[in-house]
Amino acid sequence: MITIFSKNNVIDIPLTINIPSDFSTVQEAIKWVYKHKIIYDVITLQVADGTYTFTEPLDIKTVQG
Repeated sequence: MITIFSKNNVIDIPLTINIPSDFSTVQEAIKWVYKHKIIYDVITLQVADGTYTFTEPLDIKTVQG
């Protein structure tokens, strides 16, 4: 699990999330990102080799501004 030490759940640094080291699934990582306000424009999901099964659709949105 990643911990960001900033106010109001803001991501203001470049961030790489490693799966499965930081989160066991891609879905968990994306849900965690959704809970934060992203000020810095680069978040990388780095996925280890393997097979991943998705149990729900991936819905990735970005908001400008």
